[in-house]
Amino acid sequence: MNIYCGKPCAERKITGADSVCVCNQTYCDDFPALILPKTGHALVYESGKSGQRFRETQLKLNARPLMRSAKESQTITIDRNQSYQSIIGFGGAFTDEFGMVLNAVPNELSAYLMESYFGKNGIEYNMGRLPVASTDYSAHYYTYDDNVDDKQLTKFALAKEDLELKIPHLKTAQRLCTAPLKLFGSAWAAPDWMKTGPKDKSPNQLKGETGGEYYDIWAKYLVKFLDVYAAQNISIWGLTTQNEPTWGRQFIPNDLFFDPEMQRVFVAKNLGPLLHKSGYTSDKLKLMIFDDNVWRNTSWHNTLQQFADTVLADREAEKYVSGIAYHWYESSTGDEYPDVVLDAVHEKHGDRFMLMTEACHLSGLGNGRWDFGEHYAHDIIRDLNHWTTGWVEWNMALGLNGCPRCGPNQCGTAIVVDIEKREAYKQPTFYTIGHFSKFLPPNSVRIGHKLDKTVNNLFVLTMKRTDNAIVVVVLNQNDSEIDLQIVDSNNRLNHTIPQRSIQTFIWQ
Repeated sequence: MNIYCGKPCAERKITGADSVCVCNQTYCDDFPALILPKTGHALVYESGKSGQRFRETQLKLNARPLMRSAKESQTITIDRNQSYQSIIGFGGAFTDEFGMVLNAVPNELSAYLMESYFGKNGIEYNMGRLPVASTDYSAHYYTYDDNVDDKQLTKFALAKEDLELKIPHLKTAQRLCTAPLKLFGSAWAAPDWMKTGPKDKSPNQLKGETGGEYYDIWAKYLVKFLDVYAAQNISIWGLTTQNEPTWGRQFIPNDLFFDPEMQRVFVAKNLGPLLHKSGYTSDKLKLMIFDDNVWRNTSWHNTLQQFADTVLADREAEKYVSGIAYHWYESSTGDEYPDVVLDAVHEKHGDRFMLMTEACHLSGLGNGRWDFGEHYAHDIIRDLNHWTTGWVEWNMALGLNGCPRCGPNQCGTAIVVDIEKREAYKQPTFYTIGHFSKFLPPNSVRIGHKLDKTVNNLFVLTMKRTDNAIVVVVLNQNDSEIDLQIVDSNNRLNHTIPQRSIQTFIWQ
């Protein structure tokens, strides 16, 4: 029985792709607050290439065996006695570009988009990545102290971009969020006067010896960032040591180079002690190391594991570290390599959480492409099945032209906005992320499951929420439907998942 009660998707077909859901200043689809089904029943929500978005169906839990109608079938047996990591959350980045897009559309449309992400009638994000000054998605390069040789940072100040493009929307998210909003800062680059040589030379790193004067100044700079945001009544939950530290040697001007050993010294000698001295102890701020790709074509290759092993082997460094952040780039959705790395890092450093902190497609906006949504869903399932505690997208919205000044690697996003037409287009990626974020509040726990056989291109995640509800997410990337049987103790749930679709099941 279909019982969806929210405002439905205003679907628009996209030539050469699939479809989007259109929002404007008078209408936007939504997803009302989830109400758990009564005992003996389950709800399943479905989105797919054919255009359905969060289509809701009520099912009965029963003990009947699977009645096959499709050519292929899969039985998923849940094991509530096996438990793994807890969820921290899901979210996106508050980039300058995101703020510029929100400020360029009518207030009503901007409000719809923020509600769609953070509100109870949206997909209920509870995390946000907050750039420390500019990124590659800023209109220009800037820092909080571009005054040459201001070593005492007496002229440190937030930029116009913070006051106009970030903070107003951060406060809106704080107000809308159904759980405490967990913001974490990530820095791209230090002021030029702190770095070696011209900004277009490599490696782009701090001056002097590692752990020396300029590393102290950079640590003070990061603490000042935390302080000035606190003065704006915006608390920061976490901080990464550096965005993509290995890129600083790749002729990227807006970045800062650290290798594993440099990051170890910086955490142990400069940043860690100053954070604690300034009141940002581990119970108040989660310091995350790395914040780069799982694998990079460098002399380290297995970048994530090398950084984790190097930094956490140092007793003076590891005591300040709460987690390990990483990105999805250079990890093929069909490659087992990231799985192996994540498992190995957890095996050795299981007392630290792992968080995926940046993802976007680098082949353009992908307006209306269902395969972009599939890639996100596959990556989330894979990451969470290998000890990851959350998943954070890059830009939460971009204009229809993307970011022309940002170079050849144009990022996709979950919401594309046509500023001139005053329309926003919710992408398939928005909905596939929502199949996780809406149903898995913080502290949900991954639980065990077994599959009766291997079915290619079918992926499964099983979770238990704090209210004891069970959540099962199934992604079918095949071009044919598959019969599912989900076994939970004495209960059986039978359903068919269509081709190229994702389903989220929930029951008590």
